[in-house]
Amino acid sequence: MAGIHVHDPGIAVHLRRNTHYDTERLAPDRKALELCCFLHTLLYELTDVSADITGRRLNDIYRFASNHAEKLQVRRSTDLRAERVKLKAVLYDGKLSDKQKVAAIKELITNEPHTVEDSRASLVRQSLVEDESHRISALVNAMGVFDVRGDDNNTVLKQVKILRDLVERRVGELPGDFDISLAAPNWRAMLQLPDRKKALAALKACVMSSVRKEIKGGKLWLAHSRKHRDREEQLIPISDWQAMRGGFLSAMSLTADPEKSLPDFVKKFSTPSLNSPPPWMKGVSRLTDKDICTFRPLLPWTLSPKSPERGIPSLKSSARFSTGNCW
Repeated sequence: MAGIHVHDPGIAVHLRRNTHYDTERLAPDRKALELCCFLHTLLYELTDVSADITGRRLNDIYRFASNHAEKLQVRRSTDLRAERVKLKAVLYDGKLSDKQKVAAIKELITNEPHTVEDSRASLVRQSLVEDESHRISALVNAMGVFDVRGDDNNTVLKQVKILRDLVERRVGELPGDFDISLAAPNWRAMLQLPDRKKALAALKACVMSSVRKEIKGGKLWLAHSRKHRDREEQLIPISDWQAMRGGFLSAMSLTADPEKSLPDFVKKFSTPSLNSPPPWMKGVSRLTDKDICTFRPLLPWTLSPKSPERGIPSLKSSARFSTGNCW
């Protein structure tokens, strides 16, 4: 404020005396507490924003790899068409004998083991390793800021720890003693490539895709995050639930033992009165010999004859459930 030039001296003095924020007027302990709460909330928000940005970047990388895979499929289809034209010319050449045709076909089709995978997913994985390896590496380095947690026996978490150790030691190749059983089955072939640099790139792509799936499934979570935190923290503690469960069941007139209520439920459908139900229940439900309770499809209910389109749509398939598995 000393650098502000004001023509009125009184206003300049007033500005210099009232430059403190409201937090400066708080007690030291209260100010420290509010600062800690602010930093804690800010840390959670930054973690969630960073996770969202990482997810979008991974989607972009997969989109680029999918485009490369599509181009490769088009190129292969063109090559197959050219090979078909050559085979057709050999087969319908009247000047060649049968032995000469077989020899010519063998020259066109070499006897090599079929190792090329033609599925779209395999081509996308191949493109991630060969065409997008630099972006995957940058994303793995950025993922180092996240504290990924989970069960110690989780195979994906073990891969994350191994990959972090390799990145910290700046290892450029995947060690030959890496346990490929930790990875997903569709990535194991690429982890066994003779080129160990490509194998390391395959491990990075495998870890990124697996971590995203595990976090979405709740098997892994991020520390200091609200969106991707441990699901156990979002539930009522087991001790508290056991203490409150009885009150909830009593309030809803329910029982915790299904063996007490299930026989009465089955008895209602097993009585002979079901064969002659009231008119409004006729054909609604039926109990089969295998304890399968079936309900007829709901029919449209027209609210007004003038507006039949406002009726409830019918269900074409019957809804049914097993009385033995309803609990």
